[in-house]
Amino acid sequence: MKQVGQQINFVTFAVITFVFVLASTGFSIYDSATTSSITPQLQQDIKPINGTFDLKTISNITARKNVEPLSEAVASSSATATPIQSKITAPKALSGGKP
Repeated sequence: MKQVGQQINFVTFAVITFVFVLASTGFSIYDSATTSSITPQLQQDIKPINGTFDLKTISNITARKNVEPLSEAVASSSATATPIQSKITAPKALSGGKP
């Protein structure tokens, strides 16, 4: 008789645990479906872009004969470099804790 009572307690525990897990999973799915972590500003920023090309601008770019990058234009303006003057002193050697 004692063993039958233990089986009923185990079955009751298993059913209650199953119902709790099922309810928790269902609530989690419902919560994820109804709430959004995307702000209205982000929603506006991620809208699809227009897939058409401005052919006139592309032809103007390809018609250029020579394009000098800004980094090379700045570097070519200063052809000579000036050395940096600084005084570097060597650290004093430590001799057994005496100054």
